[in-house]
Formats: sequence, C-alpha cells, structure tokens
Amino acid sequence: MGRLLNYLLVPIYTRIFAPGDYGVVSEFYAYITFLMVILALGLETAFFHFVNKKQNQNTVFGNAQFTLMCSTGFITILLLLFSHPIATFLGYPDHAEYVQWFALIMAFDTLTMLPFARLRQQNKPFRFALIKLVGIFMNIVLNVLFLLIFPKYFPGLVDPTIGIGYVFLANLAASGITLVLLIPELRSMKFDIDKALIREMLMYGFPILIAGFAGMINETLDRAILKYLITDKSIAMEQLGIYSACYKLSILMTLFVQTFRYAADPFIFPNNTKKTAENYLPM
Repeated sequence: MGRLLNYLLVPIYTRIFAPGDYGVVSEFYAYITFLMVILALGLETAFFHFVNKKQNQNTVFGNAQFTLMCSTGFITILLLLFSHPIATFLGYPDHAEYVQWFALIMAFDTLTMLPFARLRQQNKPFRFALIKLVGIFMNIVLNVLFLLIFPKYFPGLVDPTIGIGYVFLANLAASGITLVLLIPELRSMKFDIDKALIREMLMYGFPILIAGFAGMINETLDRAILKYLITDKSIAMEQLGIYSACYKLSILMTLFVQTFRYAADPFIFPNNTKKTAENYLPM
C-alpha cells in the first residue's frame, strides 16, 4: 500500500516538472540508495540474528542503534561540511542545499531502520504499518501542498526558485516526523556498550553490506550513470527523467518481494536453531 501511494506522486511530478528536472530528482534518489546501504552496515539483519541469541534484547538493540548513531552522525557531518564540493562534483554547483537535505534524509531514515526492525521482531505489524503510512501520507500531503495548492492559491508561501527542491523538503519533513513517532522504541535502548557484541554484529553484517551494495548496483546504477553515457549532454537529463518515470512502472513487481521480506526475517531467525529449521529453507 505504501509503495502504491508513493507511486501516485509520479503523475504529479511528470505533469509539473520538465523531464530534465525530474531527471535531477531521480539521480539524487539513485545516489541515496547506495549510501543507505553503506550507512546501514548490514545491522538490520545482524539485529535479527543476535536478538534471538542474547537474553537481553534491549542490549542488542541499544548496541546496534548506538553503532548506527555514531557512524551515521559522522558521515552526515562530513556530507554537510563538504556539501558544496560534492554538489559541484555532481554537476550542481548552485545547489549545495540538495546535498545537505539528502544528508539529513539519509540520517533520519537510517536511524529509523532498527526501530522498525524492532517492531517487526516484536510482532507489532499494526504499529509498524501505521508509522510507515503516516510518513508516506505526510510526504504525499506536503508534495501536494508545495507543488499544487500553494503555487495556485497561496503563491506567497512558496519560493519558485526552489522548484524541485520542494520534493526533497517534503521527504525530509516526512522522514523527521517518522523518527519522532519512533521515539518510544528508541527509549527502550540500553546504553550498556558491549564492544565485543558490536564487533560481532559488524562482522556478521559486513557480508550483507557487500551483498546489498551489489544489489543496489544491479537495481539503481543505471539511473546514476545514464547522464554520463548519453553523448548529447544537452538532452542527457531529459532522457534520464523520461527513463526514470517509465522505470517506476516496475513498482508493481516489487510489491510482493517487499511484503515477503518484511515478514521473512523475524520469522526465520527465531526458528533457525530448531530441529525442523530445514523445513523453512527453499528446496
């Protein structure tokens, strides 16, 4: 449902923005998928593995979240400090704010990853779905306000020079609200730092990070490099925008994959030590 709701934004974008502008949106979201895999450090799957091995589940959650907070904070600060050189390197020297906004979006989304995993592990699907949907609805509502309502009825409330930046700002606000809604889960953290446990989780998560990064190369590298492959640079972003809008049609094929993935991890890991564990493996 969440993916279908997000898909409703595509017709809005393709009608409001020029293809080249939508190409910018697609390019930055392609970059964010790579960085999110790195920021996650494979700790989501590691959390499911270790939370069933340790007696104190809050300690496992606290150490994993503490590790993410430290690594995410460090990388976010670097992105904010060097936003202008990064924007220049990407071809947007006048829009360093894009890099800054995306750095914060990635930080918020990374910090919500383990609280969401915690809800899955505790078998709280309704709270999980509710918070997910609230974030999605907020993103959609803010997009509609910034791109449709305000420009038409309250033009003084928006800055036309920001343009596609409102897509990023809506996402940033929605991600921040989602993090706020997960504060009760974050309060269950126990800052009983266990260096040995953190080391084990990182070692367990590292191969998952590599596999996830390889998966993102297969899934999103096309949108990240397309503008460099098109020889006629005057239409490169326009072609990227058209390509990305058409690519969104594949969302229907990923619905079932994500539904299964959300349910599989918290189901498989608690049963992997049972004598009948082989019954849960694909033949």
